[in-house]
Amino acid sequence: MIPAEALQAVLALNLDEASLRVVLAQMAACAVAGEAAEIKKSSARQARWREKKRLQASTEPSTEPSTERLHVDGLSEGPPPSPEKERSPPNTPSKEKLTLSSTPEKKLEQKKFDEEAVEIFLRGWGWFAGKHEKPKVRRAGPSLRAAIAARMADLSEVWPADSPDKRVHRFLKLVEANDWWMGRGENSWGGLNITWVTGPKNFEKIINSNPAAPKPEAFRV
Repeated sequence: MIPAEALQAVLALNLDEASLRVVLAQMAACAVAGEAAEIKKSSARQARWREKKRLQASTEPSTEPSTERLHVDGLSEGPPPSPEKERSPPNTPSKEKLTLSSTPEKKLEQKKFDEEAVEIFLRGWGWFAGKHEKPKVRRAGPSLRAAIAARMADLSEVWPADSPDKRVHRFLKLVEANDWWMGRGENSWGGLNITWVTGPKNFEKIINSNPAAPKPEAFRV
């Protein structure tokens, strides 16, 4: 196709009809040749672009899953698990970590033992308080019960051969033998109660008041 500007320039020359036809034919031939050359260049650019994409595709790693990693009819990836791992149940605790002290039955047994020992001491104190007009226990709270359980464990080390009832009786006899603790006599102390006798430091004083009594290895708080 001849450009409009070139066509107007040729018409402005006022050529005769024969000369005008020759010039227009030459211009049309040049226009066709130019369009063919442009088409050829465009085709060459497209070919180079396709070749570049092909080379890039051949050098990049494949994102498709490898058939070597598929198993179970291609439904899951990765190597199949070993039979040993399939047979072992998950989160199974090791038998080596289990001890008698950590079993629920052992804990319940220990709790029952402590509760029975606490009740034995409370009965003994009730008898002692009624006999000597000392404060009785209307309700033993958690802290007092814990202190009594600890002192009963200490008494089992002082007199291991005795029964729990006899240990409490011997312990309160040591308290009864001290005039200062019991408030007997002038200027004596009269603040004796169950909280005082079950304190770890006071318990040690009471046990040490009898030189013949063996001492526990450790006094529990």
